[in-house]
Amino acid sequence: MKKIYIAGWFGSQARLRKEKARFERRGDVVTSSWLQEKVADPTKITTTDLLPDSNQLLAAKDFWEIDESDVVIIDSRDVSDRGGREVELGYALGHKIPVVLIGPRRNVFHYLLRDHYQTWDEFFKEHIL
Repeated sequence: MKKIYIAGWFGSQARLRKEKARFERRGDVVTSSWLQEKVADPTKITTTDLLPDSNQLLAAKDFWEIDESDVVIIDSRDVSDRGGREVELGYALGHKIPVVLIGPRRNVFHYLLRDHYQTWDEFFKEHIL
């Protein structure tokens, strides 16, 4: 059993929940609680929708969940100007937690990652954590 943190655009929740379910069927645990957060329209939520203290708590929770994980998967399939997944990437790299990229390389730091897959299907076909 592996503990996996999935980082991605908040608006990708529905799509990434399906990938979470694939891990769970294998007996793995996905630590990314943000995938279960309920909002009316995840594609339109912004950090200004919450109080500053709430944003700080959410960021701390994400870091704790990354710390509890064996691997972090960065989903870069969707374009986002928010940058949360890139902070999570940097945090994981800085804490020596293995990182896998699924989707296109969108910045120079993505080129540091040895494990890179274009699609989730490719990942599940070729990669055993």
